[in-house]
Amino acid sequence: MSGTAELDSIDGVPLSHRRVQLSEVGLHVVEAGSGDKLVLLLHGFPEFWFSWRAQIPALAKAGYRVVAPDLRGYNTSDKPPSVADYDVEKLARDVADLVKALDAERAHVVATTGAARWRGRSPCSTETGCAGCPSSTRPTRCTTRSWSGGTWGRWRGAGTCSSSRSRRSPNG
Repeated sequence: MSGTAELDSIDGVPLSHRRVQLSEVGLHVVEAGSGDKLVLLLHGFPEFWFSWRAQIPALAKAGYRVVAPDLRGYNTSDKPPSVADYDVEKLARDVADLVKALDAERAHVVATTGAARWRGRSPCSTETGCAGCPSSTRPTRCTTRSWSGGTWGRWRGAGTCSSSRSRRSPNG
């Protein structure tokens, strides 16, 4: 799959491609669905939006508005020249800015394991009110937590993310 190819649909679900200008960078985003609930799908290294090709149509058909951006430095999004431009704080701010740019008050943020390793930084500030749980290579069961406090927020509440498989059963 070429990073510059623009698919117009997956499994019969129409996709739209556009650039969203944030405070520091422009991101290429792929959108599907039209529900009231926004789901952001964040890829890891060395992927791009296409990593979510199986989940995009499923979530759109379930009634969600789905957005899968190419994060800063990937595929056709802007590629700032300095290593400092990829600081974890800037990456998290991009996600918070994207929620606002999409005219959403809240978003469910789903990230691959690599994208979720932002050393405890929330990709959302209190004003964008994101809730979500990073995905992993194993299925997970997630309960909702809310973001609170600080610029980048902290987890608050008793929600957990845990493996749905037993550690004792490798085939579980």
